[in-house]
Amino acid sequence: KGSYRSMGVIGDYFNYGWPGMSMDGDSALYYYFEASKGDDPRGDYMIGTWLFDQKAYDKGLEYIVSAASNGNPDAYVTYAFAMLVGAGMEADPAQGYALLEQLAPNNEDGRAYNLLGLARLAGVGCEVDTAMAVRYLDSAADFGNAEAMMTLGGFYAMGSGVERDTVKTLEYYNRAVATGSTKAMLRLAGSHQSGEMVPLDKKRAAELYQMAADRGNLEAMCRLGLCYEEGEGVILNSRKAYNLYTQAAENGSAFGMYLLGMCYIEGVYVKEDTEQAAQWFLKGAEAGSVRCCYIIGQMYATGDGMKKNKKEAKKWLALAAENGIEAAEQII
Repeated sequence: KGSYRSMGVIGDYFNYGWPGMSMDGDSALYYYFEASKGDDPRGDYMIGTWLFDQKAYDKGLEYIVSAASNGNPDAYVTYAFAMLVGAGMEADPAQGYALLEQLAPNNEDGRAYNLLGLARLAGVGCEVDTAMAVRYLDSAADFGNAEAMMTLGGFYAMGSGVERDTVKTLEYYNRAVATGSTKAMLRLAGSHQSGEMVPLDKKRAAELYQMAADRGNLEAMCRLGLCYEEGEGVILNSRKAYNLYTQAAENGSAFGMYLLGMCYIEGVYVKEDTEQAAQWFLKGAEAGSVRCCYIIGQMYATGDGMKKNKKEAKKWLALAAENGIEAAEQII
C-alpha cells in the first residue's frame, strides 16, 4: 500500500533470511531501492552500503548522507568511516576518528567501537595503541559486533597484544558464530579443520560449514561438499558433494564451477565427461577462477574436451600465469 518503511523492513527479511523468507539478495535490493525512492533512511543506508561494497564510493556516499540526514544511526558510522579512509570524499582521518569517538558511546554502537579499535591498531587518525585497541574491540564485542569478536579471537590465538589463550579464542569465535555471521562460521570451520589456533575437530568444522551453507553462503557449500567428497567430519557421500557443488556453481560461485568440473573429470557421482567438465571450467574461468583459467587453457591447447584453439589457450594460460600459476608460463 505504498509504505516505504515496510519496504525497507521486507528488504531486511530477504537480506538476512529472517523467518518466513529465504535469503535473496536481488529481492532485498529491489525493496531497498523502492524504500529509498521514498527517502526511507533504512533503504538509503542499505543501498549506500551495497554501493560501498561494490567500491562505488561516490554514489554510495550520496545515499549514506541521505540516510544520516534522516536520522539513521548506522549511516553516521559509515560516514565517519568514509571520512577516516577517504571513501567517496577527501580523507580526514583525525576528524573521522573524532566523530567515531562521539558516536560509539552516544549510540552504544558496536561497529563504531570496532572501527575505533581497528584505527588504534593501524594508527589511522590516531596513535597506535594496541592496549586501547583491545579495549575498544572488547566494547564492540559486548555490543554484538562479530568482526570485533573474530579479531579478538585471532589476538588470543596468536598472543598479539594479549596472552595467548585457546579457550578465549574459541569463546570469541563461538560468540561471533552465535551472531549469525557466516564469515565467522567459515573462519572457525577452517581453523577446526586444520587444527590451527583451535583444536582439530573435523566434525565441528563440517557442522559450521553446514550452518553457513544453510544461510546461503556459496563458499560454505563448496567447503561442505569437499567434506562429503573426502569423508571429513561427515560420512562420505559423493551425491551430496556433487549437489552442493552444483548449487554453488549455479548461483555464481567460481569455486563451485571448478569443483563441478573436477567431478566430471574424476567421475565423482557422475560419469566422466570431459566436454561437460570443459564447459564448467570455462564458466569458472570467466567468473574469475585462476585454476579454471589454467585448466581451460590446457584444454584449448590440447583439444581435450573442446576444439583446439591456440589463441584461446594463450589467453587463458597468460591470465593464469599473471595470477601466480608458474606452470602456465611453461606451456605458453
